[in-house]
Amino acid sequence: MQNSKVTSMTETEIQSATAALVRLRRQLTSIVTLTPADRAAARSVTKKAVLATQMRVVVAREHRDGLPPSFDLRAFEREVALLTALGECLAVIAQFHSDIRDTFLAVGTSAVRTSKVAFGHLQVMAESSGDINQALRASKLRTRKAKQADNASAANPPASAPSAAPVPASTPPTAAPMMALPPATEESHDGKTPSKAA
Repeated sequence: MQNSKVTSMTETEIQSATAALVRLRRQLTSIVTLTPADRAAARSVTKKAVLATQMRVVVAREHRDGLPPSFDLRAFEREVALLTALGECLAVIAQFHSDIRDTFLAVGTSAVRTSKVAFGHLQVMAESSGDINQALRASKLRTRKAKQADNASAANPPASAPSAAPVPASTPPTAAPMMALPPATEESHDGKTPSKAA
């Protein structure tokens, strides 16, 4: 989509044209601004209605004798002439708006593509330096689905995991009872075991 005309365009050139448009708008002091209600009521001013009005003024001029004395033909002719001039101006402005819009889209497509490349490189650098992490997050293009998921997560935070039941302290094993040893026998000096008393 890159065009040689777009690449040769300068910021100063666009700013100068914008300033000229602002001056031109200020010169046209008779231009009116309609309210939403007035704009809705003027929907009947279609291209077909304008064409019919232009044809009717011609017929009225040729057959002015059929008009009543109170009808101001000259005022009607001035209105139609002004309407025709405004229609021509509007057509030029509409074409100009379309051309500016197309140029905006051509420049914007290239700029957005380049920004994605720069963003990818900056993300790699952010892994080793935390200084630009916040700026990167602010410049990240987020889709509508991602925003909805974040909003849902904020509205419904995950339930905290139930605390684990305390583990009872282990009871040390009970020592097995010691078996009683038989009483030690005494041996006589001659090596014989003395007999038990009867």
